[in-house]
Amino acid sequence: MRSIAKTCAFASIYGAAAPKIAENLGISVDEAQGYLDAIYKQFPSLAKWKQGVEQFAERYGYVNVLGGTRRHLRKNLLSDNSYERSKALRQASNAMIQSAGANQIKMVMSLLWDSPLFENYDMRWMFCVHDEICFSVHKDHATQAIQEAHRLMLTPFLEVIPAASSIGFGRTFGALVELGEVFDAALVEKTLDALFDRKEPLAA
Repeated sequence: MRSIAKTCAFASIYGAAAPKIAENLGISVDEAQGYLDAIYKQFPSLAKWKQGVEQFAERYGYVNVLGGTRRHLRKNLLSDNSYERSKALRQASNAMIQSAGANQIKMVMSLLWDSPLFENYDMRWMFCVHDEICFSVHKDHATQAIQEAHRLMLTPFLEVIPAASSIGFGRTFGALVELGEVFDAALVEKTLDALFDRKEPLAA
């Protein structure tokens, strides 16, 4: 059910029709259309918002993204290929959501690099994955490093939506223990003692 809901929610924003959703999910077109109808019924302003985004993109050739960037689409919007034009319109609303999320994680990464985290702790930056930041830190420094990184992840980005961050760590990035959105030093220490040898690094 979660997979269906996620696919239909994103598809409705990106402009996918029932046949395409049905093909991706392996369900009937009628069932896919029923999910789309339920989404638009629950969120009646969604279609109006998408239309406004597309009209802005057609007029100016770009869309403004939260965080101060733009997604330029003029070339494809002026294409003689109808598929490229419709794809560009879908990308307009897509950019308003996903690119804003990318700007938020970029902001957090900048705050991390400007902080003394990597100087104060035995800690190494690894990579980001979509909306996650991943680093390796010595177990002895893990509690403090996780607390400070978590605090930076909660830096406000949107005025109307509070930032949230979930904490997870483990021996490898593929096997993390999820501790939720609230930092609890005692719980972190207890989990660390249960999972790791003090000499081993920690993926967080």
